[in-house]
Amino acid sequence: MLETKWQTVDIKQITKLLKDGSHGTHSDVIDGIPLLSAKDINNGTICTDNDPRRISLEEFEAIHKNYSIQNGDILLTIVGSIGRIAQVKNYKNNFTLQRSVAIIRFKESALNDFMYYLMVGGDFYKELRKRENKGAQGGVYLGEIGKISVNLPPIDEQKYIVGVLKTWDQYLELIDNKLSLKRALKKGLAKRLISGDVRVSGFSNSWGSAKLGDIATIKRGGSPRPIDSYFTNSDSGLNWLKIGDIKLGSRYIARTAQKIKPEGLSKTTMVHEGDFILSNSMSFGRPYIMKISACIHDGWLALMDINPNVNKSFLFYMLSSNKIQGKFKALSAGSGVQNLKKETVATVEIQLPSVEEQTAIAKILHDADDEIELLVEERKLIAAQRDYLIHNLVTGKLRLSATKADSRETTYA
Repeated sequence: MLETKWQTVDIKQITKLLKDGSHGTHSDVIDGIPLLSAKDINNGTICTDNDPRRISLEEFEAIHKNYSIQNGDILLTIVGSIGRIAQVKNYKNNFTLQRSVAIIRFKESALNDFMYYLMVGGDFYKELRKRENKGAQGGVYLGEIGKISVNLPPIDEQKYIVGVLKTWDQYLELIDNKLSLKRALKKGLAKRLISGDVRVSGFSNSWGSAKLGDIATIKRGGSPRPIDSYFTNSDSGLNWLKIGDIKLGSRYIARTAQKIKPEGLSKTTMVHEGDFILSNSMSFGRPYIMKISACIHDGWLALMDINPNVNKSFLFYMLSSNKIQGKFKALSAGSGVQNLKKETVATVEIQLPSVEEQTAIAKILHDADDEIELLVEERKLIAAQRDYLIHNLVTGKLRLSATKADSRETTYA
């Protein structure tokens, strides 16, 4: 039978190492070692290829004269974006850290893996924010981190909990790997099909071409002013589309968070189901297909009244292609702010096979996207289950079958 008593302990009592990154002034080099900051720690990952600063090997060795980063260490952002957490894996002296990131390593009584899950899923973040220095940039001192109390199960129970949670992490990793593979395959397939380099079986006729202005009516959105005075919660209101309504990676727009009064219609542009919109800001030039009617502001261009000889799904993939996206970016060049004009978008030329081949191409790519979306939904479900388990296991609300849930003590020996 496992020992079941949990102990209340301050972080400082169970750490081997609790320090922040370099406070020094360093010279940037081109091909040096990444010097990471809080921006490079996000969603549990350590990003070394996000165009970080780089320093020389000599400066790296000077920073690590008295300590080294090790696999299993926990990184915690403590300046600016406070409370982001990641765990070091596969470390080969391939990065170091600025002072905005703390390095935490625990003693044998507290498994690094368990403490990572506890800091992610327990009350650690809430306790950390209570200790935030409310200066101009905001931050948390190392001494304050050390004062945070946690409830620590015996080492055997820590191992059991880690074993369960790592199983879920491994499953998520498998899904991520499968997603990466399917996305890469679909990207390559789309490039070849949309360019005509690979033809769908049964089609051999040459492709034509058309300008966007010849296959659709192109309009810019507009905003009634002042916009705040037009917002309404009434059922009679008109959907008002904002950038925040865009679901990253989606093909469609099916809802809006806000509505405007009908009297604002004359000062904006209404798009309808089946129309396309192109963004002038976030995901610049990316197409979306409307599933609803909505009013759009001048940050959007609309492609309306699309020629019936153009398959809309095929058009979506064509407009999403690197070739057409590159044309959009080229058309917006020359000004301080990227901006697509309806007159120039109308001149963009696309290749068009027969509508039957368009439909066949669109089905292949649509089926590939559907497979990817199913995996994305599966990942969301597994991630939600993992988060539930983390929170309940590391807090002791849920105990494993080999343990008892009947005792805790509040001293640390």
